[in-house]
Amino acid sequence: MICCIPTIRFIIECPCNHLISMQIHISLRGPLARVFKTAFTVQSSRPLSLYQCLQQLLDSNESICNMWADPTQIDQECLILVNDVDAAVIGGLDAQLDDGDVIILLPLIHGG
Repeated sequence: MICCIPTIRFIIECPCNHLISMQIHISLRGPLARVFKTAFTVQSSRPLSLYQCLQQLLDSNESICNMWADPTQIDQECLILVNDVDAAVIGGLDAQLDDGDVIILLPLIHGG
């Protein structure tokens, strides 16, 4: 089975006015993987926290926005992993993201 990982792409400007491309992968697990099968692209002129990244994900997809009102609700209803580490351990929604980070959203009630 081939799994497609939705992707968010950031375009970031550094202080010297050079563009820096930052790519964050978002993998939806459990029932979310069956519902959302599209890739997401978000552009930003600055580095983002996990909260800001999730907010841009919500802003870019009406179906996801209908499911969750804001990143805080995602945090309450999903286990959020950043590079296979619970986001709560690395600063929660305030955690700063780096190029190549992988975010996994796993609903707390996901079956077994």
